Amino acid sequence: MKPDAPLNRPPRAEFLRKFFDFSKLPVAYDWKVEPSRRVYVMRNLRMDEIGAIGFDMDYTLAIYHKREIEELAFELSLQKLVEDWKYPEEVLRVRYNPDAVIRGLVIDRRHGNFLKMDQFHVVTQVLHGKRPLEGADRRELYHNRKIRLGQERYFSVDTLFGLPEGSLYQEMVEFADANPQVLQPDYERLYDDIRGALDKVHRDNSLKSTILRDPARYIYIDPALPATLEKFLKGGKKLFVLTNSEWHYTDAVMSFMLDGRLDYMPRWTDYFDVIGVEASKPSFFLTEAPLAPVPEAGPGGVRTFRKGSVALFEELLGTRSDRILFIGDHIYGDILRSKKHGNWRTVMIVEELEHEIAADESARQLVRELERLQRRIDRHDFKRNLLQMKLSMLEQVFENGAGAEVALELKFQRSCLVRLEETIGAMHSRLASLEAELERRYNATWGPLFRAASEISRFGHQVQDYACLYTGRVSNFLAYPFNKNFQSPRERMPHDL
Repeated sequence: MKPDAPLNRPPRAEFLRKFFDFSKLPVAYDWKVEPSRRVYVMRNLRMDEIGAIGFDMDYTLAIYHKREIEELAFELSLQKLVEDWKYPEEVLRVRYNPDAVIRGLVIDRRHGNFLKMDQFHVVTQVLHGKRPLEGADRRELYHNRKIRLGQERYFSVDTLFGLPEGSLYQEMVEFADANPQVLQPDYERLYDDIRGALDKVHRDNSLKSTILRDPARYIYIDPALPATLEKFLKGGKKLFVLTNSEWHYTDAVMSFMLDGRLDYMPRWTDYFDVIGVEASKPSFFLTEAPLAPVPEAGPGGVRTFRKGSVALFEELLGTRSDRILFIGDHIYGDILRSKKHGNWRTVMIVEELEHEIAADESARQLVRELERLQRRIDRHDFKRNLLQMKLSMLEQVFENGAGAEVALELKFQRSCLVRLEETIGAMHSRLASLEAELERRYNATWGPLFRAASEISRFGHQVQDYACLYTGRVSNFLAYPFNKNFQSPRERMPHDL
């Protein structure tokens, strides 16, 4: 489908003025918005310079009930393993664990291991199945050699769709290790089979058809979403959807969320200027595929296409790439590729952010205690260094033939060092206990999403690198003016006050 004339916003703006009183738009400031609903800024972004705003659908516009949909994908994939991959029926005993995996982990398919890394790709935590991997094995695998994540043996858990896959792989590694006579612990084959089963669950529509039979069970209705889209339209923005889902599923999900929510926009398509389905992101940003029509979408003012490529899409939209803001949840398919190859501005939807901030709030007193304890350890370390220097000088004097007085002083100072070492050891034990408790506030196994030990996590670093803004849900933009100038905080180096 060859793109026709660029879209013209003024008619829609005139239409909207019949229904909206622009003088009554809500205005909020970051400090008035509760932290879990704020939009966080990595790079300056002036909304008045944005001409078009696009949205991924799954986990962006459509917020799923996390436990229900992940458990559904887990169970359906497990059934496929038994029915189509002829796994023993004993594996049906395994159960979904919602805390098993978080985004940003790396799976080592060769060894059946899960890795959490910091921003420098240093491995801070390793689980083989469910069991922590420590000692010489961990050092040999991940510390004595450089990890090359581009190798086929590694898979990154980048999406929320990847969580049930990771959870199932963890359970299968555990099962195979415990029952080698029933299921061979070939970790690469286990992973490939699980990936194949989950792909089939998506491909044969068994997952999506189950969702559509009872959408209220799996899809959360965000009451603020229609008003948020309406507000963007008031600001003269062109809106579009760009999703990898097929038309029939996109239409059903979006209808469930938006149809009839506003009297003057009876159909969900009334909110959008362009709708792209089966976009095959990230290939959409890398290829020159033509825009194909979607006959089942029917006639109407909205232009709907499948497949396509970024250059043709921008021509259809009639907007320069640097005036397009795209909102999605997939760090690679939505955020990285749209920025690097499309030059679009980006917003990362991090659904887990609300839980992370709630954990931050609950752990505030714990963090203060940790900081106080760390300062005490630093002071005692300084005292220990001074005492060790003093002992070294006394020993030199004693070796040069000093008398009994020096010997007594040396004995006393050594006893002081022993007591100081015991005190520091006890404080480090307490510190480790507090740090473990703090980690459990976020996730019982992996700790916080955005941190790995004392560093930014690999996932947090990706958000820093590629997202202009990040937030927990699309409707968080409702609290801000549509022409908001989002300013990033001042960057600081460790030596800055």
